[in-house]
Amino acid sequence: MTESFDSVFSLGDKFLLEISAVQLLFADGRSELFFGTLLNSEKILVINKAFRHHIEIISKQAEAQEKSQAEAITLMLEQFNNKGRLIESLNLSWESFIREYSEDRYACLVVLEHSFAVERIRDMCAPAAFSVCVVTPGEIRPYSHLGAFLSTELSYSVHPVSKTTDYLDAKLHCNVGDKVYDDEGQPILLTEKISTGAEGIVFRTDDPKCVAKIYHTGVITPLRWRKLIHMTKKGINAIGICWPSKLLYTYNKLPVGFLMQVGAGHTLGSVFDGPDAMLAEYPEWGRLDVVRVALRVLEKIMYLHIHGVIIGDIQMKNMMMKDTEHIYLIDMDSVQIEDMPCPVGTEEYTSPELWDYSFSDVLRRPVHEDFSCAILVFSILFCGQHPYAQRFGKETLREEIMEKSFPYTHGSSEESLVPIGGYDKIWDALTPKLRDLFADAFCKGTRYEPVEWYVAVLEYKKELTEKIYADDEAYRLFPHTDHSRVGTLSDKPKMYKKTLREAMIDASTGGAYPNTRTNVSSSENLMYNSQGKPVEPQTAANRSFSNHAQADGGSSATHSEKEPFKSSDASKPATGQTAKSNASRGKPQSNSFFMSIKDFVNQNKLLLLLSILLALVFTLLMILIGMVYD
Repeated sequence: MTESFDSVFSLGDKFLLEISAVQLLFADGRSELFFGTLLNSEKILVINKAFRHHIEIISKQAEAQEKSQAEAITLMLEQFNNKGRLIESLNLSWESFIREYSEDRYACLVVLEHSFAVERIRDMCAPAAFSVCVVTPGEIRPYSHLGAFLSTELSYSVHPVSKTTDYLDAKLHCNVGDKVYDDEGQPILLTEKISTGAEGIVFRTDDPKCVAKIYHTGVITPLRWRKLIHMTKKGINAIGICWPSKLLYTYNKLPVGFLMQVGAGHTLGSVFDGPDAMLAEYPEWGRLDVVRVALRVLEKIMYLHIHGVIIGDIQMKNMMMKDTEHIYLIDMDSVQIEDMPCPVGTEEYTSPELWDYSFSDVLRRPVHEDFSCAILVFSILFCGQHPYAQRFGKETLREEIMEKSFPYTHGSSEESLVPIGGYDKIWDALTPKLRDLFADAFCKGTRYEPVEWYVAVLEYKKELTEKIYADDEAYRLFPHTDHSRVGTLSDKPKMYKKTLREAMIDASTGGAYPNTRTNVSSSENLMYNSQGKPVEPQTAANRSFSNHAQADGGSSATHSEKEPFKSSDASKPATGQTAKSNASRGKPQSNSFFMSIKDFVNQNKLLLLLSILLALVFTLLMILIGMVYD
């Protein structure tokens, strides 16, 4: 072990730390020797701005043992800091941090094998002069330069078991009062049925802290069961993450399901579903409440990312909420872990380059998760609206996503494509930083890491908490909006074409779809400072892949503009998409009379067509009757 460490310490004078690698060193008892030797050898540690946030998230989410590890990591950093050998980079994103030190041949990058950090470096496809040491459960492997590391330590490929269609489950049905058994043969009593879904039934058990998911017959594939085995061995035990803790069997050891932490409340999809649902369930909520929900959700997602888990099917139906501080991630058995893909996905949250692939055949990458997180953050802050939803848009949301047709722009316009219902006022209430991030993400295709969204939402929370805005409406859930009318005004675009029956219902209800998702758009106006004066949106500084990234941090610094995401690996799913300017779209006329006519025609065109057809049929029928009588 000492010889292995000696070869690592000779790699450089500055050691760039990645949180997952450091956490493993502390978890398996190697931290004292590793960091103690670095400290005594007068080496320098370098962390990026996200490192501190990750430690804080681990402390918030994890159980006691992992929390103590986070405290020990903080103490270690303080020891280096007290001796003047800790550098804290202002760069927030991992990409910009790596760019900052890419030409430093005296630096050594310390990473965990197959971590998010490693996969992000692969996607950057950029040369670097620093050396690399890879932390694994059994050893630390040194590499003299990044190229040698990337060519030797390959990414996961899809495990062959994912293509197997056999089933392993028992040919029986479990019900209330039945007993199932864990790996050790301990009985677990199913006491009450909670819900029934497409995959199985969730039961309460004789342990009030745990529930059991029992699969239907014909659901447990070899991929699913192998994944569950690996998940239970991973041992994630975090607050609000309903992770499989034990496998469940029949009395003769046939697999039937798993045990997990109990969740509570409503799914976010049922609550964050536009003004009616939001105000009916939480009439006292304001902007600060949705911001808190967004932060709690991001913390849990980032916690899983630290542990190398790609959620895959990120959507609000897979999250539950009791209140703003008690959020639960559910349906964790579908996540992507190691070489086992997430076999499901929701199109409006899924990166477009994956749409035409079978999810069972594709291993998602961090950039795909970045896309989903951006959609999720926007939808939470906008009470369920999707960023690409808009008035006078195309028939499906898929087309808007493909064209990056984001209706929120810098500057107000009378010809707004923003859905009616107060969403334009929500846009006005956001910080300039958030508006810039959203515009870059949805107009240009820039992929921001979850920690970048997290910090931007934290800044928004700080401004709301400190009440820096003179306009009291900025704190309301729907600022400057008549809540008594929002229910009849919201537009809810669909991901599929409407049937004739749906069109008739839509027309008769003024466009409100009772059973579909809400979507978003808003004309961008200006934020207000503490004097109630408009504040111009900040100008983004260029941050291209060909240059070193500028600092992300600092209260007075603007965020840096990333290059829009492009798939760099030929083996990855990719699609050639081009952004289409909103200027090329048909816009509503400014004249209110013609505007109202156009609105009526657009909302009722299918009903009008049906009326014309019925009139023609009636006319023909009258003619035939007249001919018969003649």
